[in-house]
Amino acid sequence: MNRPVEGLSPNGLLEASDGNLYGDTHGGGPLGGGTVYEITTGGTLLRSAPLSNTTGYGSYSALIQASDGKLYGTANGGSSAYALETVVSSS
Repeated sequence: MNRPVEGLSPNGLLEASDGNLYGDTHGGGPLGGGTVYEITTGGTLLRSAPLSNTTGYGSYSALIQASDGKLYGTANGGSSAYALETVVSSS
């Protein structure tokens, strides 16, 4: 596991179909653009990653899980300095 990444202003948690909890934050982290993270229902952090210009930064809402099983969220910006909203998804 990588070193945990901290974030500010959490947007809520989603219990996904795999039984784990996923969340994102609007700000904080090493790049200042927020973080996305996965934890168990027992509170163990499994992974976390900073949001960036490449992934989308400054998320505005909690993640959702679509029927395809992927997690989706919205972010303030992304690969373009003029992006108003970016939709980010898991692989």
